[in-house]
Amino acid sequence: MTKKIWNNGYVTTEVSEVNVFEANTCEENRIKWVTDLAAISRGKYESKRPEARYRALMREAALGTPSRPFEFLPVILNVLFDKDEVRLYNPNDQQFIMSFEHSYFHNSFGGSMGFVLDEKLYTNMRACIIAGMPYDLIPYNTPEDVKEGKFFAIRGKAPMFAWAQVPNTHTFLSKEAQSDRYAPKFDYWLPDDFIKRAKEYCAEYKYNKAVTTEQIKIGPHICLMTTMQSDGERIDFMKSISQDQVQLLFKELGYKAEIYTRALYYFKYKEFIATGWGINPKVWTHLFNERNANKDVWKNGTQKETEVLVNAIKQIYDAKFN
Repeated sequence: MTKKIWNNGYVTTEVSEVNVFEANTCEENRIKWVTDLAAISRGKYESKRPEARYRALMREAALGTPSRPFEFLPVILNVLFDKDEVRLYNPNDQQFIMSFEHSYFHNSFGGSMGFVLDEKLYTNMRACIIAGMPYDLIPYNTPEDVKEGKFFAIRGKAPMFAWAQVPNTHTFLSKEAQSDRYAPKFDYWLPDDFIKRAKEYCAEYKYNKAVTTEQIKIGPHICLMTTMQSDGERIDFMKSISQDQVQLLFKELGYKAEIYTRALYYFKYKEFIATGWGINPKVWTHLFNERNANKDVWKNGTQKETEVLVNAIKQIYDAKFN
């Protein structure tokens, strides 16, 4: 399912050729899933050499540990809390895998790295390997179990300032964004009412002879942009003037500081991936509550553009699980 937002943004569950609930059903799917989602950093949808890429990602992070895309691979284990240790089992055949001291288990699988409910640990491949679990012992999982845990993955495209509030605040999500090096140079967001405001401003500017200092500085630029045929032309023009002028332009058009202070660089679109277990209330439910997508539960002062993005995510989430 895909939902379009703004002039050139979107949110979709089409993140890989592998179905999200089958990401951890076999080795072939593991490799394809991880490398497809890892390709987001280059703005791609898949890796050219997935097996080699998978091996590289397995040791890419600090001290030869798995890189962040391995957080996108869901893993479910059975867990038993004994007095002296925590024991993990393969949920498919109940075979013992390994045990941990309580403190080590909570440090390894607590917070964003795991969630325990009904003697099941909902975690990810990266957490398992960093905790010291041998790769060959990490179990595959059935689609039914992964769906029951409401594992959810999205790919999206949003202005940098709208997306930035998500990774900065919602740390229980696993996420990755397109590198600035690979983001299109001319793909920028503009407010939906930009032209309307510009035309109204220009009409007043031409009629009112007692113009302000700000109008003298920026008025001709605003009027010029009303004659341009596309947002692409307007973006090119704004890139040709100084950042101070661009910010003054948006300020003169009546936009709030949360908009004009971010012009123009943070208007750039970037693609991103986000995944997480819906069964954990600190993941997707927290995002929806905090960003005004569950207004019957909680309402706050979320910026409009971030609210639009999160509401689009929630609509797709609800369509998948409700």
